[in-house]
Amino acid sequence: AISFNEMNGSLLRMMRAKERMILDISHEFKSPLARIMLALEIDDIEHLRSSVAADAMGLSTMTGALLERYRSSANITLALCQTDIGALAQDVIAREKDASRIRVDGRHCTVNCDPARTAILLRNIIENALFYSKKMVEISIKESYHKKSLYITEQKELSFEVRDFGGGIAAADLPYVFEPFYRADRSRSASTGGIGLGLFICKNIADAHGWRIEIESREGEG
Repeated sequence: AISFNEMNGSLLRMMRAKERMILDISHEFKSPLARIMLALEIDDIEHLRSSVAADAMGLSTMTGALLERYRSSANITLALCQTDIGALAQDVIAREKDASRIRVDGRHCTVNCDPARTAILLRNIIENALFYSKKMVEISIKESYHKKSLYITEQKELSFEVRDFGGGIAAADLPYVFEPFYRADRSRSASTGGIGLGLFICKNIADAHGWRIEIESREGEG
């Protein structure tokens, strides 16, 4: 009964969040489309070119996020290979415009993964940290070995930790941050705070690999 009630509550939250997301996305699409249509009716469009380009890029980003959400929610077929996580992270960081605010502490560790999807996971978490952090973003890559019993050989465990120094997340919101369309800061629009799909996509990719993804946060500490 407890499990059923928890599932029911989760479904209700998801439905309400999806309804909010649809309203938000409808609003976010309507405004730039109206500006683009107005610009097309103006003879001298050159001085509006940068504005139209920004609106088009915003629409493209939101559409891409929605498409990635549906791709990631389907059964994921992984293209696994031995991948240097440190090198992959450095490649993702190099593409970030605020790469100078990222400090990496760790070594090069090899893991069997799908590098393309793992890059999406890393990018989503790193960009999220950069967006909310007021200071530096710290990345720690650690490798450890555990022996679970006398009959099981040592197993390697890799941890990839990203820390930001932003406003943090309220304890009441923490259990739901990996649910689709959930945004802890409901005052943000899709253009300023995403549409609540980034961490959901990360969770799906992690689950497909058999990894564990967790979040710890305190308000005011990041």
